[in-house]
Amino acid sequence: MTLSGSRAFLGGAWRKLPVETAVVALAMAGAIRLVHFDDNGGFVGGARLLLASLVAMPLAVAAHRLGRTHQLLVSGAATAAVLALVWLALPDHRALDRQAFTWPYGLSLLAAMLVPFVAAGRQFARFVRRFFEETTTWGILWLCALGAVCVIAVALHALFAVRVERLGVDAGIVVTGGFVLVYVDRLIAEDRAAGRVPELWRRLATAIGAPFVTVMLAILAAYELSAVAHGDLPHNLLSPLIMAAGFVGFVSTLIISSVLADAPPAAPLTPAIQHGWTRPWTIRLTRAFPLVLCALLPMACWALWRRVDEHGLTPFRVVRAHGLACLVVLSLAGAVRWFRGRPPLAWEVPAAILAFALGAAFGPLSATELSIASQARALGALLDRAGVGREVVADRRPPAPLYVEMSVMTVRINDAIKERIRVLARLGGEPALRRVLSGAVELCGDYGPSDACLAGLGLR
Repeated sequence: MTLSGSRAFLGGAWRKLPVETAVVALAMAGAIRLVHFDDNGGFVGGARLLLASLVAMPLAVAAHRLGRTHQLLVSGAATAAVLALVWLALPDHRALDRQAFTWPYGLSLLAAMLVPFVAAGRQFARFVRRFFEETTTWGILWLCALGAVCVIAVALHALFAVRVERLGVDAGIVVTGGFVLVYVDRLIAEDRAAGRVPELWRRLATAIGAPFVTVMLAILAAYELSAVAHGDLPHNLLSPLIMAAGFVGFVSTLIISSVLADAPPAAPLTPAIQHGWTRPWTIRLTRAFPLVLCALLPMACWALWRRVDEHGLTPFRVVRAHGLACLVVLSLAGAVRWFRGRPPLAWEVPAAILAFALGAAFGPLSATELSIASQARALGALLDRAGVGREVVADRRPPAPLYVEMSVMTVRINDAIKERIRVLARLGGEPALRRVLSGAVELCGDYGPSDACLAGLGLR
């Protein structure tokens, strides 16, 4: 692309997609800063820009359902708010290692990516078809462009001994930004046809997704019947497997429904069955799988509850609980629609996932809040059991010489205390530890208890 062509491209993008262009520019600046950072400050600044842009872009795309003026106001305000929140939630590079940031951010990103699908509303099937068509087309072109940039960089380095590693990465970032703008422009265009789901996705849903869901449901049903017959406790993997089968089933159903909604009006000489691929029993079972999920989910919830009762809450277990609750809601709603002979769930699926993702990210039922509270209670109980105070005293000497032999029970309790402190430190750092401990809590660090921390508690 020539210089004049680049100027014309940027000018057209700014006129048509001003907020999206600004977001892409912020993401590119953040990514390039991450490549060239020389200190922790540069790394944190680049991470802030990149992470905020990833959340802001789908929100800006969803705002195009509004009028031009309202779209600019809403998307601009959302971008500024996301940037400010990420800036506050990421004060330094250590926050990236804390689950108090990573879990809420990851769940927020998932929720933001689902907003355009929910905003589509009645045009959901049309948007899904266009999404799969444009994502497939421009995704393949983007990968080819990155491959070309990589080959050019390798050629310059091998033939002329020019070190262009960072320059090659910068070029890949710029190319990615350009492809994102073109992709968004094609995705939100109202004057284009609705698009068609590529054959690849239809075959993935019918040839892989539907058989996978059928086999998994049969395996899970057989396992639950066997566990009930023999009185065995459910396996820890039961709930993740049911969640995987459930969400794959819903995604496959959405793809199949979007393809069927693209059927042209029937002509006098058109065959009665235009989509013969919908006749296999695996696809029919996939469309009715919410009924089977309703029977499988209770044992999955029980398996998760027993795990929580034994080991307490962790962010992953809380997210699993939210995921199971989401599947319960979707399965019940899907079963009701199936009994009434109505079409499968459409935009309601991403809407439910979005709601439960936000619930798991923020608020009193969030993954980090519930996990910190659970682990703090467990640590307090262990400290009371060991007869140890909750104040960390600086410069305290160990309670006994190292050659004094401790009982096996004391060693186990001390190891459990160390593990709980490490888990709390990874969850929320010093603020999480201060829910249980007082005094010189900073000695316990962000990555687990140090010797000074243990000595300050009176442990060895």
